[in-house]
Amino acid sequence: MNGYRTYFVGHVSRFVNRLLVPSPLSTSSLFSTSSVRRRPYSSRTTPTVPLAADIHEPAGTSLRGAIPADDQGHGHFSPHDPLLILHGLFGSKQNWRGIGRQLAQACGHRVMPVDLRNHGLSPHAKHMDYAIMAKDVDQLVAKDLGASSAILCGHSMGGRVAMTAAVAQPELYSRLIVVDVSPVSAPNGLNTFAGYLGAMQELDRMEVTRRKEAEAYLASHVPDERIRLFLLTNLVSTPTGHLKFRINLSGIASFVPSMWNFDLISPTASQSAPVYSQPALFIRGSRSGYLPNSHLATLMNLFPQAEVATMEGCGHWPHAERPTECVDIVTDWLKRTESP
Repeated sequence: MNGYRTYFVGHVSRFVNRLLVPSPLSTSSLFSTSSVRRRPYSSRTTPTVPLAADIHEPAGTSLRGAIPADDQGHGHFSPHDPLLILHGLFGSKQNWRGIGRQLAQACGHRVMPVDLRNHGLSPHAKHMDYAIMAKDVDQLVAKDLGASSAILCGHSMGGRVAMTAAVAQPELYSRLIVVDVSPVSAPNGLNTFAGYLGAMQELDRMEVTRRKEAEAYLASHVPDERIRLFLLTNLVSTPTGHLKFRINLSGIASFVPSMWNFDLISPTASQSAPVYSQPALFIRGSRSGYLPNSHLATLMNLFPQAEVATMEGCGHWPHAERPTECVDIVTDWLKRTESP
């Protein structure tokens, strides 16, 4: 199908995976070197990977069928900057389909939930850190979409990828939305998420064949049913009949110990702290603790045009707990910060 695959066609929004994942044996077509500016703490030689993404169009625009990879969507889409959504650890673009549809209709932007490397339908890679994940996103925007600018929205891990990309390439990202994560290093959730990862790795080794077996095993390690069901969205059937996690557990395992050490504000002695002077919106849950009040002064130094919206009674997944309220917050902010 010439490098694309259509997943769903609806009356208003259509999902398109822009990039097929090549065979694991054909790595030459899988990797390419990004031409974007090098970030501190990342290797120049680490290859980027193509990212899978869904597309939700606002009413009044037409995708006119599936788009070939070399078309870049010119002439089909909303004239506004596309809004890319980056999921958190163990997540995927699938988790954002509902809110993506709502956002596209409410704000008038093309909304694109993205699968980050080692997650969802995007390729697996041995190396994983915030800098290289940000380069993957740069490549999607500038090369694969051919867009001159975009808006980034990221939750948790995806929020830090978004911050990393925006600070390094402010000319490419016109606005930034961060959901429930801080630009300051903090140990929030390290042991919890490491525990989830360990349980998922053990379940992979068990080679279960029935989903009920998988659910029963995870129930003894992940007591919160909502989180358990969230993790199980990654479980897929293999040709042998066994259930396996589609995410790259080994690649993620190498990243988890360092992902809480966020280097956005840890420059070398010869560098100054990075600043993103474009409009930014930080959304947090009042019961979360991932963006405490003690971090707000640093946040405002790094993002001087930032606004902070607190969703009362919400935890670490405010967009999932109260999606309509989250859409309203984002839509209002997008309209207020739209360039004339």
